Formats: sequence, structure tokens, C-alpha cells
Amino acid sequence: MTATPLPAAIRRRRPLKHTGPLCPTGPSAGAAFGKVSGVVDVLGLQPSRAPIDGPAPPTHAGRGPCPNHLIFKMKSPIRRQRWEAALSLVRAVEHLHPDDDLSWPRARHLVLLILHDLMTWFGPEDLALARRGAKWFVRLLSDDPRRARSAIHEALARVEEQTSTLHAQGAPAQYGDRGQVAVLQARLGHYGPLVEQLKGHLGPLNQQIARLPPTAAEASPPGLMDRVRRWFSH
Repeated sequence: MTATPLPAAIRRRRPLKHTGPLCPTGPSAGAAFGKVSGVVDVLGLQPSRAPIDGPAPPTHAGRGPCPNHLIFKMKSPIRRQRWEAALSLVRAVEHLHPDDDLSWPRARHLVLLILHDLMTWFGPEDLALARRGAKWFVRLLSDDPRRARSAIHEALARVEEQTSTLHAQGAPAQYGDRGQVAVLQARLGHYGPLVEQLKGHLGPLNQQIARLPPTAAEASPPGLMDRVRRWFSH
């Protein structure tokens, strides 16, 4: 007596026999991935063939490339966005500078330009950014103290310009609204930490410059106009 085969509809309802782990590994994993990829390709999709747990792709000197989104922000037409992007990238620019990746020296040059712009054009609402920018500008230019000192003097001139404007606004109000005078005095006090920090940078910079050899302009004999300026300065 022979066994009667089951109908096809019933045979399809039989559970599959499980003989291994749910996630195949080794050679079976490659075969399974090939089957799945073939089915997905038929459906018109493009599966990702990147390794899940494999090693990361090689980068320049073991470091990642310069973040492009911060480079784009540093080219923004809005000045404050450029300043914030430069301050976000400056720490990486200081520490990550592989010689075989040209994106980092270019980013460092752009960061220095934007930080110099911050130190010379900051407003009353940008004092915290100006303090951070001055700190990083001096650190990045540790090998060029003359340039760093020049930017510090420009920042101090910017502070003097803004505080002079506030003093001029507060002079007529001293005989009128006392509340306005208190507000102006508080705004003047906000410049104190920035001025203290900028003047604190000048001492070490002057010491570094004193140890450097004189430049060609400093070594040349004084001209007529230089002697006239010295005569009037005394």
C-alpha cells in the first residue's frame, strides 16, 4: 500500500526545518547575502554592501577628513554664523593636521581669517565669542606672536570704540533717568572680562617677541619721519 501525497496547499503550510542559527555566519552568510541581494535587485532596489562589523575605511593619517558642513558654514554670508562655525572647528584644526590631507591646512587658514574678523568686528552681544576667539587665535599663532599681538591691539581698539560710545550715551542721562544710567554702567561692566583677558595675552606675547630676532624694518636705521615721530613723542 502506497502513501497518498498531501495536496500542495497543505505542504506549503508545513513549518520550515531549522538546522542552524538565525543569523548565518562564515561562508553561509555570504551565500545568504547573495540570495537576498538577488531578490532585492529583482525588485529594483539597491542594497548596501558595506560591512556591518568590519573595520572602518582608512583615513588620512588615521584621522577623518575635515568636516565639510563646518567649511560651508564658515563661508556663510551671515557673520555670526561664520564666527560660530570657526569656533566649532578650531579645536580640531589645532590637534588634527595630517600632512597628507590638504583640507586641514586650508581650514586652519580660513579659521584664522574668521577669528581675526571676530576680534575686530565683534559687537556688544558678541563679547563671549570675542573672548573665545582671542584665546584660540593666540594659541593657533603660537609660532607668530607678532601677528597675534597685532590682533590683540585691534581688539582692544574695538573695545575702546564701543565703550567710548556708551560713555557718550551715559553723559547726558546722568542728569535725567537714573535707570538708564544703571543700564549703561552694567553694559560697560560686561567689557571688563574681555579687556582683562586681552591684556593678559599681551605680557606673554611681548616676552616671545623680545626673544625673536628683529625684523628687517626694526633692524633698519630710523628714517626722517621716524626721528620726527620720536621727537614729538618726547
